Amino acid sequence: LSRSLAKVFAWVIALLRPRHLTLAGRLALLGDEFLACTVEHTCSLVLPDLVRATTCALETTENLVAVGAVAKAVQQELGII
Repeated sequence: LSRSLAKVFAWVIALLRPRHLTLAGRLALLGDEFLACTVEHTCSLVLPDLVRATTCALETTENLVAVGAVAKAVQQELGII
């Protein structure tokens, strides 16, 4: 499973060059070891320096959409977007 997800990570990192990737939903419940394994496999598909420049984290919040909406509203209120 981590090898398959690494292909997705590789595409996102290579094309979008994000500073951060968050693994959410049921896959996040697989834990830190799963994420580390996925990142390791990603390094074999994309330049390792690009992968290392992207921080990766797990998010197990059940209602991530609501959390994102609140974060966006706070950013707008503070004028930082």
